[in-house]
Amino acid sequence: MSSEWRWSEQNSRNPRLEETTENHLREETSKDVTLATLYKVIVQGWPEDRSVISESLRPYWNYRDELSAQNGIIYKGTQVMVPQTMHKEMLRKIHANHFGAELNIRMAREVLFWPGMKTSIQDMCDACGTCAQYGTTAPKEPMRSLPIPSRPWQMVSQDICELHNQSYLVSVCHFSDWIEVDKREDKRPLRTIWCSGNLPH
Repeated sequence: MSSEWRWSEQNSRNPRLEETTENHLREETSKDVTLATLYKVIVQGWPEDRSVISESLRPYWNYRDELSAQNGIIYKGTQVMVPQTMHKEMLRKIHANHFGAELNIRMAREVLFWPGMKTSIQDMCDACGTCAQYGTTAPKEPMRSLPIPSRPWQMVSQDICELHNQSYLVSVCHFSDWIEVDKREDKRPLRTIWCSGNLPH
């Protein structure tokens, strides 16, 4: 799975979220029994055996290596984990422009995640009269350019690939187009590695 974001040593906030939304996510995550437990497991480390974790956490087991926790918020890669109490709110925001299910799902996946999100968006759009009437002629998503970085490694794209049973981390610097391929010995999620300050060398 690829991940792409701007790294700033001066700002640990998620630049894709409004501050009020980030605060709301943090508050609701702490109130959500499952996500609060998941947060602790991510911080403390997952057990070796799936059978010893609680039933509520088992849906997250298969992508546990992608999960990280920072400042009271859970991430799957660079996607923010949305608590159940905020699903309806986020669905309203996703659906506001009536772009149709396919585009709404793609846009949501750039920033948000919760188990079953794709189905929730699909069902919402299928039940919408406006989407049904104008879905095929809905306005296309405008092209968005990434900001131009001012220094090396300020903006980085990364992907994990496997070759001959060995995992590799591929990093691309947007400033210089420099590509690095490193054998992946560190099994922590990418966001955890970046937040620890371990820049590519």
